[in-house]
Amino acid sequence: MEKDLISFRTFDDLALAEDVANTLKQNGVQYELKTIAPKIDIATMTGAAKSYVIMAYAADFDRINDLLQQSELEDIEKVGSDYYLFGFTDEELFDVVTKADEWSAFDIVLARKILKDRGHDVSDGKVKQIQNDRIVELRQPEPSPTLWVILGYVFALLGGIIGVFIGRHLYAHKKTLPNGEMVFIYSENTRKHGRNIFYIATVCFVLAFLFRLRDFF
Repeated sequence: MEKDLISFRTFDDLALAEDVANTLKQNGVQYELKTIAPKIDIATMTGAAKSYVIMAYAADFDRINDLLQQSELEDIEKVGSDYYLFGFTDEELFDVVTKADEWSAFDIVLARKILKDRGHDVSDGKVKQIQNDRIVELRQPEPSPTLWVILGYVFALLGGIIGVFIGRHLYAHKKTLPNGEMVFIYSENTRKHGRNIFYIATVCFVLAFLFRLRDFF
């Protein structure tokens, strides 16, 4: 059974989000365009602008990227020489191609064209290899947040609900890779600490609650 739609890309500009949505619609790709309400900063009582998220199935991510880049092929022939990518070094342009999820489809296609014009191999096979290498790198767990592990145990033993949240974050928090794959952020060892913190915090919180409840009777 297909999993739920997940976030493909976030936009600050509604028009850009709608352009992507139209491309997906025209090619029969299932998607959902969501509006994210701005969060209010309690300190300043101000909020950021709305953002817009394209939701899609993880299995369609590669196809979507290909469709978006194909749709930009004609436009790159019209771009002026003053466009900022022409001032990038080869290394910076390869960075654009490698981190395709952080750049627009137009910039990715143009970066490849500039690199090709400069004599570099940016064939589909080469680009796929580069991006696959990055996926392998991104799959690696992040360094253990030692301070949060210590604080998690402290809050857990004190019976605070904060320990529950810290434990759950360390154990269950995931990130979405550019290809739609979801992986745990932390290593198995850190996640083990997260489970321990979660269970200890839950038990201590319940016991503390029952102890305080006793005072009312």
